[in-house]
Amino acid sequence: EKTRNYLPLKELLEIVQSKLEESNVDNASVDTLISLEEQLETALSVTRARKTELMMGEVKSLQKTDLAEKIRNYLPHKELLEIVQRFSNIYGGTARDCSVSN
Repeated sequence: EKTRNYLPLKELLEIVQSKLEESNVDNASVDTLISLEEQLETALSVTRARKTELMMGEVKSLQKTDLAEKIRNYLPHKELLEIVQRFSNIYGGTARDCSVSN
């Protein structure tokens, strides 16, 4: 729920900068500073969550690429075709539906 109420990052940074300039620091109330701190914590939390999401997607992509590379490098072509054929028989379709390159 907190994440829905945070300010856009650019706007938040502008507010923080204006509140923390030397002339305004002494005028900022504790409540204002607490509010800014909460906004920053929320923005940081949202940023970290997005970063984690992107990193997990990259890991999954690399794992898929790594698995495909291992299959291409370690399985003889004939054995790979047999596996594709068995998979096709189980899940429908034909081996021709699957593209296999050596």
